[in-house]
Amino acid sequence: MNLDPNIYRNNYEALQKRYPDLALVLSMIKIERHKLVQMEGCVPNVVTDGRYYYIGNLNEYCEGQFKGLELENVKVSIFFGMGLGYEVLYWMSKKSPEFKSQAILIVEKDLEMFQCAMNTTDLLPVITNPNVHLFVGMNMQAMYTVFRKFFMEHMPIMLMCGATQPVFLISSMINDGKYYMDAERIIFEAIYHCIQNFGNCPEDSLIGLENMLDNVSVIAKNPGINLLFNKFREKPAVIVATGPSLKKNMHLLKSLEDKALVISCDASLKLLMNNGIKPHIVTTLEREHEVQQFFDGFDAKDVEDVYMAACPVIFNHVYESYTGPKIIVYRNFDHFKWLGIDRGILDIKLSSSNMAFKIAEALGCNPIILVGQDLAYGPEGETHATPVPFTSDGEQIFEVRGNYQEKIKTNSGWYSFLKAFEYDIGQFRGKVINCTEGGAFINGADLQPLEDVIKEFEPFNPLEIIKNNLIFSDYEKDTAHLKGLIDKTIADIKLIINLCIRGAEACKKNETELNGETERLEEIRTEIISPRLEIQKKYSETFQLFLMHVCQSVHLKFEMQTAMTCTEPKEVLLKFIEWYSFVGDICELCLQSLLKAKDRLYGTY
Repeated sequence: MNLDPNIYRNNYEALQKRYPDLALVLSMIKIERHKLVQMEGCVPNVVTDGRYYYIGNLNEYCEGQFKGLELENVKVSIFFGMGLGYEVLYWMSKKSPEFKSQAILIVEKDLEMFQCAMNTTDLLPVITNPNVHLFVGMNMQAMYTVFRKFFMEHMPIMLMCGATQPVFLISSMINDGKYYMDAERIIFEAIYHCIQNFGNCPEDSLIGLENMLDNVSVIAKNPGINLLFNKFREKPAVIVATGPSLKKNMHLLKSLEDKALVISCDASLKLLMNNGIKPHIVTTLEREHEVQQFFDGFDAKDVEDVYMAACPVIFNHVYESYTGPKIIVYRNFDHFKWLGIDRGILDIKLSSSNMAFKIAEALGCNPIILVGQDLAYGPEGETHATPVPFTSDGEQIFEVRGNYQEKIKTNSGWYSFLKAFEYDIGQFRGKVINCTEGGAFINGADLQPLEDVIKEFEPFNPLEIIKNNLIFSDYEKDTAHLKGLIDKTIADIKLIINLCIRGAEACKKNETELNGETERLEEIRTEIISPRLEIQKKYSETFQLFLMHVCQSVHLKFEMQTAMTCTEPKEVLLKFIEWYSFVGDICELCLQSLLKAKDRLYGTY
């Protein structure tokens, strides 16, 4: 068929501006497998293997594409397949206004098909619309990382996951059905892990905040991981986890103390020390009392050169039980930004192993080698190389690809750690080598025997680098800052509690009217919402930086529920009493923790 060159040129210029990488790839794609055709009186069509993509009247075809879908409250639609773009444009003109949709995601496997669309269809409404997002020609192995990053950067879309409608285009499914079904699973898996990363238990988050406040003196007295950033550039790091296979490689680790930065996970420390292996750094971040077992019982001289890199959400008695030196490591939680004293913030995911990886990355290490990172059950059902105080009871057990087996059993907890590794590896610019002698396959890491990898290492002195850079003398200045900050936050929290009381009272006062007919809807809405707006604007620093990590699991759930509520505003307003009650209760608990922290800093506790 004869193509209008203006259509492609306009589409391509727009694509270059918004998706430059995709435009570059597309410039090298030729239309070979598909044939563009146009019959008289019809829009352009495409033929693949003798089969037409579109059959019959286009409007009827597009409308039929959406029959059978549960279309009630579609805030986000995800198109699996794009064809020539007719269905997406139909949705944007006919369906999106009806549902007041907020975003459209388009997943198209076939770059050549997308090239066909670029040549035949005016895609400017798709390409230039900031609420439409294209994912074209993605490798399945990279898809999880791409979507997890996307949802972390587009929180409103993530929060509307309960009002999301997948749309599988019929002809695309005939051509590449498995790809699109796998893509749907990966997308919702990425959403789940993003939400999980924010925490799903306010009680657990509150423990972390209370522990941080208990540890303010520890934070003030000790240096941060930021002092070591990029000090190990292009030096190898070996991360030692406690998977069942660890003992297979134990004999090789002793030779690495002067050839690599050795980072042990907390549960591995005693096993390594008992075998004459002294790691340079040991990581810990769990808000569990039992973590103390990993650190107690050491003679001070034995661990004088083993640095505990801990996130100060651990219990204070864990710090007190360890006689070796300490390094403060913040997770990317806002309450560490609230502290206002820099110790280095890392985007740590769920486990001490994930923490060790981010430390190695921040220190500039390359390559990063994983040892004992099984994330799966051993041959006899073992969970770890050494007894640990935590169990896997209650976790869902299923099979995944193994490093040396086609399938191996893992559980939902370890699988979350594995996906966190895959995301972090996808963002890492260096090389990751998995030397675990068993366990689950980690996408993005090269699989090699440790014995072969360490032959390439050159000697250097990791301990000297650490000691020469951990020079710290800001205790008095940081303590004075924390005293002022805590006094201000105590005052703010008291005012936020009063605003929560006012908001809850407004909800109760107007409940009967909202359950019936009312002409005062806008007036009631202002009365109910204004206390929350005042909290978020007037006390934004305290609310966002200090309180949000504790509140966010419920806050996100509230935002997701209100997004799923259809268009009736009264239903949303009736839910606000839950928000005010929860935030008010959290503030009361945090107030007591702040008062206790104040006593610690002033030496009266």
